[in-house]
Amino acid sequence: MKVMFDHQIFTVQRYGGFTKYFVALSRALRNTPGIETEIVAPAYINEYLMADDSRSALTFRLRHPKRGLKYRPLLAAPLFRMAAQWQRPDIIHETHYLLRGCQLPAAVPVMATCHDMILERQADGSARSRDAVDRKQQAFERASGIICISEHTRTDLLQYYPRFESRVSVVYHGVDRIEPMASVGRSLPSSYLLFVGMRDGYKNFANAVRAMGASRLVRENYHLVCFGGGPLSTIERQMCVDAGLKADKVVQLTGDESLLAFAYQNAAALVYPSKYEGFGMPLTEAMAQGCPVLCSHASCFPEICADAAQYFDPDSVESIRHATEQLLEDEARQSELVALGRQRAAAFTWQSCAEGTAAAYGKALARHAVH
Repeated sequence: MKVMFDHQIFTVQRYGGFTKYFVALSRALRNTPGIETEIVAPAYINEYLMADDSRSALTFRLRHPKRGLKYRPLLAAPLFRMAAQWQRPDIIHETHYLLRGCQLPAAVPVMATCHDMILERQADGSARSRDAVDRKQQAFERASGIICISEHTRTDLLQYYPRFESRVSVVYHGVDRIEPMASVGRSLPSSYLLFVGMRDGYKNFANAVRAMGASRLVRENYHLVCFGGGPLSTIERQMCVDAGLKADKVVQLTGDESLLAFAYQNAAALVYPSKYEGFGMPLTEAMAQGCPVLCSHASCFPEICADAAQYFDPDSVESIRHATEQLLEDEARQSELVALGRQRAAAFTWQSCAEGTAAAYGKALARHAVH
């Protein structure tokens, strides 16, 4: 079976969970007997793809990732279509929802991955929102198979699109075991809580900041390190100050996987207050690195973490504060969560993800042949 991953997400995302997933999946599939993979991503900007060896000859990197964001997919789409027509893969795995259906070879079955249902849940009726939801729905319509990355995501998808039930398979992410380099961690404070990823909207950063500011224990003894998500905005910095956190106590870092692994291993805990995710990749990354997890008792998180996390109500600042202080003051509980987290993380491997995905490909090919 020859699998071709397309360019879509790699033209718009420099870092992030979506691209991390597709690169790791492609790599793991190549270790699965009988499967050959290739990522065809003209005009890509993604850092993870740059280090991957499955890139095609048509895959080239743009030097200036902030330029031409609107036009990159338009440039890449015809090149991808040409490659797909020339190489004739058995299946095309779309990596995002930017394309219209006419831009893919009609004879080749298509696979889609549903990471979450944020677009549908947050639809506001604007033209931009309607277009995004419409493109995503079109991707599901043309797909012979749809992978959901958790049972919670599957339930959400079928709430909006029950007609796709026969196409859906649930396949969990794997988790990378990255070895940190001690030299990369020099910019980190000595004691800190860690927040990973974007900070807007449903990520619920504001409630986490308010909870940290409401805790004398945190204010006096810990920094808040925000990894990724871009520099803190003026509004975010003022929000931290208003919550009672000194400006020098909130640090934003951007870096590679080695720095992130170091940040996990040396954090007092990962604070994950998000109200909704399809999976929550930082949760399994933290558990694999021996970092205690503090997270919302919402969405898919109990499904992913099971008993390996200290939970709180994401809508309650007091609940977040209490859970945080309870964990920070209990060394035995910290050690317990580290042990439970490592055990839980062991259940998520990229090879099991690849095997589940290969089975989903088989279902999609069979469905395509019938229809």
